[in-house]
Amino acid sequence: MEIKAFRGLKFNKGKIEDFSLVITPPYDVISDKEYSLFKSKSNYNFVNLILGDLDKDIELRYENVNSLFNDWIKNRVLIKDEKEKLYAYSQAFSIEDQEYTRSGIVCLMKLEELGNNILPHEKTFARVVSDRVKLIEATSSQLESIFCIYEDKKKVAEAVFEKLSVEPYIRFTDDTGVIHELREITDMSTIKLIVNSLKDKKAIIADGHHRYTAALEYHNHNPGNESAAYILVTLVNSFNPGLVILPTHRLIEFRDSFNSNEFLNKLKKYFDVEKTNEITILQGDSLGLFLDNDYFILQLKNRSSLDNIIPEKYKQIGVNILHKLIIEKMLSYRQDYEIRYVKGTEKAVSELNKNSYDLGFFINAPTIQEVFDFVNNKEIMPQKSTFFYPKVFSGLVINKLNKTDKNKVNKPEVTKTHKKLFIPGPVEVRAELLKELSRPMIGHRSKEFMDLFKDTSEKLKKLFYTDSLVFISTSSGSGLWEAAIRNCVEKKCLCCVNGAFSNKWYEVAAACEKNADKIDVEWGKAIKPGQVDEKLKTGEYDAVTLVHNETSTGVENPLYEIADVIKKYPKVMFLVDAVSSFAGVKIEVDKLGIDVCLASVQKALGLPPGLSVCSVSEKAMNKSKLMKNKGYYFDFEVFLKYYNKNQTPTTPSIPHIYALDTQLNDILNEGLDSRFARHKELAGFVRKWAMDNGFELFAEPGYESKTVTCVKNTKGISVAELNNKLGEKGFMISNGYGALKEKTFRIAHMADFKKGDLKELFGVIKEMI
Repeated sequence: MEIKAFRGLKFNKGKIEDFSLVITPPYDVISDKEYSLFKSKSNYNFVNLILGDLDKDIELRYENVNSLFNDWIKNRVLIKDEKEKLYAYSQAFSIEDQEYTRSGIVCLMKLEELGNNILPHEKTFARVVSDRVKLIEATSSQLESIFCIYEDKKKVAEAVFEKLSVEPYIRFTDDTGVIHELREITDMSTIKLIVNSLKDKKAIIADGHHRYTAALEYHNHNPGNESAAYILVTLVNSFNPGLVILPTHRLIEFRDSFNSNEFLNKLKKYFDVEKTNEITILQGDSLGLFLDNDYFILQLKNRSSLDNIIPEKYKQIGVNILHKLIIEKMLSYRQDYEIRYVKGTEKAVSELNKNSYDLGFFINAPTIQEVFDFVNNKEIMPQKSTFFYPKVFSGLVINKLNKTDKNKVNKPEVTKTHKKLFIPGPVEVRAELLKELSRPMIGHRSKEFMDLFKDTSEKLKKLFYTDSLVFISTSSGSGLWEAAIRNCVEKKCLCCVNGAFSNKWYEVAAACEKNADKIDVEWGKAIKPGQVDEKLKTGEYDAVTLVHNETSTGVENPLYEIADVIKKYPKVMFLVDAVSSFAGVKIEVDKLGIDVCLASVQKALGLPPGLSVCSVSEKAMNKSKLMKNKGYYFDFEVFLKYYNKNQTPTTPSIPHIYALDTQLNDILNEGLDSRFARHKELAGFVRKWAMDNGFELFAEPGYESKTVTCVKNTKGISVAELNNKLGEKGFMISNGYGALKEKTFRIAHMADFKKGDLKELFGVIKEMI
């Protein structure tokens, strides 16, 4: 790695008497309660810069941060060093009465793509990276240091620290009792000695993966800004006696029923289970378990039982055994399980005693060597595997970048005339996801692809709320219409039609030479459960097709109520098109008894078109085995054959799957309930705008879509002319579909849109009408 000294921007000792009032932990570990506490300590508390005003929209938040940041510089609350320096940062702390001091070097490290000299050990989420990029763009600064580890048995930097006799520029004790000291290293020969000692070293990111990725992305977009080629970092030697990793325990609460006896019996197949009075120090790869107010020690019986679950070299690491064998395999982990990560055994026991968790798992922290083994083999550790204690604090020193010449910004654009899409598909795609589409290619029968496919499929199951099969198809959602019909309709299909797309599915059934009838209701109205029930009573049908969210009319059909009706007819296949609702609305496939639920990626999943996904029940698979004339491309049995090998039957769009995997990471990181609530809020915001501006809604009241709003053109405007004018400003909405053209217009509010995006659109429309 390449490091160098720099002119740091620091709090002015003449303005700040007590540094404990202004310096904070990093942004990503600050709770809501701590945020309020830090805000109350001082007007100059660093939380005002790294998180800003959380009550404001993100578009305004960082604009205000930049204004505040510049005020602090102008008023000399923050001052820049006159010469380049390195900084020695030490933290003195105690754990269970044992004293430690961890020391490191604060410097600039040259950015490079992860994987060679700079190694990650955790996954990142594009949404979080985007947030940190916006902060860099707003302030032209790296406000927080990342934390990296390197190996140096000679301990060159430690020798410097021991001889450093200067008084600390910053010294304070934080709220947890850790003593922080920052000293300046100004001697050029000493700086050169440290820089040269690290030239042949690799760095592992201990904390700050998102900040590193954000800095790299900012640099790639601003290649002419040489100052952006480096990142602010605190480097700690792995042989430093104060480098400590603490365990992070897992507490789990299920939102549905949990059978503790059944789970304990599952455990006993793999583990020796010993009841104990309390969780003490765990040995080796043993795990602690809290279950039904009792404590147990779990010791693996036979490592060979982990074959095909965990690579051989990682079988001895408890956190891997916990995640791969217990949480993923035995518990079939889903997003609706509530997992809380708690640092420290004492705190975990306290939480278990006062809260209603179903399970508590206690683990040993991995060793430094195990972390190095992981990253050197290009492996990613399970979430929250490492807790390096204490955290590297923020606000000690800032790296102020040169301002970027806006005329030289190299941000990727599709075209100079790109319009921001508020149409119901394809939707606007984030730059982070477009970048995923340009990854180097891999073979679709390679191990790399199989790992990607498996990972993506498991995440899709969480979004479908299913334990059934999930297939990925390189086709549009219309292709999966045909798949559902060919695999699941034998006798006669009942098609619920209330718009253009539900009618097209009916036409596909006829084109596949299947007998099909319609429930045909007026466009703008919803399909009602009673209508379905009346038809199914005849016994004529073995399948029902339903478009959950009719994109042409902005109507969301009552899926849950219709599902209750179809459950009365267990031989009837329930086929659901969730193309424009999936990932924007909660669809609990297993709970609803849906046999095939299909979706495309260019709607609420927020990707370019070209891929579709579907869940397929065991009932649907059994029906498929009986069907003839299914063709090949959409035969569920062919899909299953390759699914079992973590592959697709034919060559898939690998770039799309890369982007889908990244987007699913971000969706799960946002939280499914939060994502669905955001879509609901945006829908309400658009409806209110329409009615406040003299329009009406086309959808039947109570059945309005949460992802696309269809607005009645009651003011008689020219929608085509409005869209032309919007195009000149860089925006696009959708005219009415088919016969509804000019009578309605549609505004999509799905995928990654926020309220600020809609405000921007409505501000432009206001100027025009």
